[in-house]
Amino acid sequence: MPPVRSPIEPRRAALAVLCAALGAALLAFVSLAPALRGGYLSDDLQLNYFLSPREATPRLDVDNVLADFARPWLGAEGGATYRPLISLHYAFDLARGLDDPAAALHLSNLVAHALCSALVALLAAGLVPTAPARAALLAGAFFALHPTSVETAAWIAGRVSGTQVLFSLLACAAFLRHLRTSSGAAWACAAVASALALGAKEGAVALPVAFVALELMAGRAAPWTLRLARHLGFLPLWIGYFALRYAILGTLVGDPESAGGTFSGWPLLLDKARAVGGPTPRWLGDAGALLLPLAVLLPLAWACGRSTRARLASIGALLWSLAVAAPSWRFVASLEEGGLRLLYEAAAPLSLLWAIAFGELRGAFARNAFGAAALLVLASGAATTNEKLGDYRAGWSRVAALQSALAARVPQANEVHPLALIATSLREQGVPVWNANALFPLAQLPIAERDAPFLGLGCTFEEVLHSESFFGDATPLRAVSELGIPLLLPAGDALREHRRDPAAEAALPRTIALGSGALRFEFAARLGFETVAPSWIEGLAVRVDGAPRGGSVRWLSPLTAEELGQLKTQLAADIDPLALSFGAGRAEGTESVFEIDLSSSLFFFAHDLLIGGIRGFELAFDPPLDPSAVRSVELVRRVPELLRPTPLGGARVPLGGEDLVLRAPAEVARKAALDLVLLGPHAALRIPVGEDGRVRFGEVATRDLRQIAQLSRSLIFWFYFEERPRDGSARFSRRSKLDWFELEVERRAR
Repeated sequence: MPPVRSPIEPRRAALAVLCAALGAALLAFVSLAPALRGGYLSDDLQLNYFLSPREATPRLDVDNVLADFARPWLGAEGGATYRPLISLHYAFDLARGLDDPAAALHLSNLVAHALCSALVALLAAGLVPTAPARAALLAGAFFALHPTSVETAAWIAGRVSGTQVLFSLLACAAFLRHLRTSSGAAWACAAVASALALGAKEGAVALPVAFVALELMAGRAAPWTLRLARHLGFLPLWIGYFALRYAILGTLVGDPESAGGTFSGWPLLLDKARAVGGPTPRWLGDAGALLLPLAVLLPLAWACGRSTRARLASIGALLWSLAVAAPSWRFVASLEEGGLRLLYEAAAPLSLLWAIAFGELRGAFARNAFGAAALLVLASGAATTNEKLGDYRAGWSRVAALQSALAARVPQANEVHPLALIATSLREQGVPVWNANALFPLAQLPIAERDAPFLGLGCTFEEVLHSESFFGDATPLRAVSELGIPLLLPAGDALREHRRDPAAEAALPRTIALGSGALRFEFAARLGFETVAPSWIEGLAVRVDGAPRGGSVRWLSPLTAEELGQLKTQLAADIDPLALSFGAGRAEGTESVFEIDLSSSLFFFAHDLLIGGIRGFELAFDPPLDPSAVRSVELVRRVPELLRPTPLGGARVPLGGEDLVLRAPAEVARKAALDLVLLGPHAALRIPVGEDGRVRFGEVATRDLRQIAQLSRSLIFWFYFEERPRDGSARFSRRSKLDWFELEVERRAR
């Protein structure tokens, strides 16, 4: 006769499970508690999406938040993400005040991670009825200390994954309850939680596979008709979600290429598997990164192979993990390069598998050996988590230092002398420190004390979406700096300043003769200067005998070969950083005149920004010329000015009516292309001017400007017109003086 169990025993077991779940939540919170003192990183700076950007004092814009239920997330026209629940999550935190929004946002992220850890513990208890409390503690601790949690919980923007996984795990817990009790209420709760998860992030489409995985893990036999009915009941929800996506976004899944970033596919699948299954701290080295995962995964594989249920559970965990990784299949996610938030949910099935394998073992020796392996996993996970948290602390410090350096310049910034920052996107140890086109919020409310005009010029050193044509183009830097606006470059924890003196340069002649009869010109011998700053040289005028087809100019740099290699790496270029090619010149009798335009060469200009000058240059022609064929060489301080009608000087330009205010120069050569170049707080936009001379921003530029109007409190834009030869010939471009206007954007009806 079986022993009679006291009614109090189930209560004690339930209390033990509850304590284990609370312990997992507490462990998750404490392990990442330093994030409560954290600051902002990259996408965290985009708070104004949820605030009122046109009001003097920022406040939560509830109408704008609710509008995300009927449009792409954050109002991004053409966007492929639908995440209204994330907007509500931000709104909930920001509604508590804007005095210190970072603290509230970090706290909310940590609470979400703690709740996720508790839910994993409860799932493990339900899947291992023979040892529910110990299984809950093991799985909950494994998930709480897993390093994928750092990017999700410590990075404010990582809440996109944290919120979705919270609702997904809640749906899984309700579905498991339904499997155990056949409760209709539990099934309904699973459906509601699934809908919430889908409203948080598209990664929740993995839930159908997660439900199947839970059935395999639970090991409960049921007729196929019943199993099929359980899952078909969710079908209207999945169909409804994709129908809603198509109605609002115009797409079912979106184009992963449009998201930018690095793509991997199969080659980095091993890195993703290692990040989830066997994370190791960097101090273990390459050997440790290989041996430790083997040391802990082999006991897990051994334990899973000892029973049919454990084998089925391992299949379910694998399916669930692959389903989680599928939406981000082509994106990098690794311990070294970041992106671990994409794998946050994948830590849940692995945590449950460890608990199930532990519950299936019999005998003290087997359990002790397996327990030792589990402790090794937890120790490695905790060490890696602490290491990644240290990386995030370093990232917060970098952003705080930049914010402090900008704050010192904010009081002096105005429309005539804005903050002009040249900063490329920064990632350190996989931490997304900042984005090149989204640093202007550091100089605006609520992060700064007041709003300051801002120019984002990082697109000249880095490819930025819709600003690709400016990568490697120094013309925007020249247009800005020639008015005396200082160019700011991050240098460690400070800002390095590059400033020109327009008054002093105005006293210099437009051209400086260097002589003739040579192909190599050193400034020390010709001008008496060891180096000359490229910022005040925009061209070379060369007259030669004959009719060469073109040629090249090569700078004489003061840098060593090693330093040049570092410069090339810094500029992310695959071409020679010291050479510039030019096309055919203009025939004048038996001679040819080459107008070699240097104004757009970033490598040339970078010698001024990063070094201070060049020693000279060397000319080469095709076919080669004798030095005696060189009749004259002149330095040209500025390319010819493209004259415009009356400057705007801050006039208002309505978006959609820009052709009524912006006037293109009247005289443009037929063989030249005329562009309007807009310089804004985020990056630069190149807008071709039509043959009728009218300026129309076009669909892409209009969409970008609307997006910036949602995020930036300052809508001041600087601009110039630029004329370039279409045929590639060696002729100078022409450029108008920098001017500015204030963009007017009507708030769209919702």
